Amino acid sequence: MRTFFAAVPLLLAAATAGAQDAPVSGELTFRVVCATCHTLNPPYEKAPPMTHIARHYRQAFASEAEGVEAIVQWVAKPEVSRSKMPAHAIERFGLMPAFPLPEAQLREVAKYVWSLGAPAPAVAPTAAPPHQHTPPR
Repeated sequence: MRTFFAAVPLLLAAATAGAQDAPVSGELTFRVVCATCHTLNPPYEKAPPMTHIARHYRQAFASEAEGVEAIVQWVAKPEVSRSKMPAHAIERFGLMPAFPLPEAQLREVAKYVWSLGAPAPAVAPTAAPPHQHTPPR
């Protein structure tokens, strides 16, 4: 596991080569770092699916700013007392390790995670066309 953490900066540098001074997107960080354990949707791999995590954070916090801050704090220093997941998730998967990512990158990935729990846009139901009766032949 330590080898992976040491390789994280190298993986991200390779993934963003040529984009100097550009912030690393939250989605890219998810794909390079988080997806080693988390899937986006079920079935799970080594950790809860990220859409489930996002849903729990959205239920726990009223605003994106609060939720993003909580995710940043969690990823930087996971503690059972601050978990927003049901207790059985930690019992099943254990406590995740802290990730040594730069603050700006943590915020970007936290924003991405928060966005995964966004409710689907409301779609107005379309009216069904009136039933056309076909006379018997």
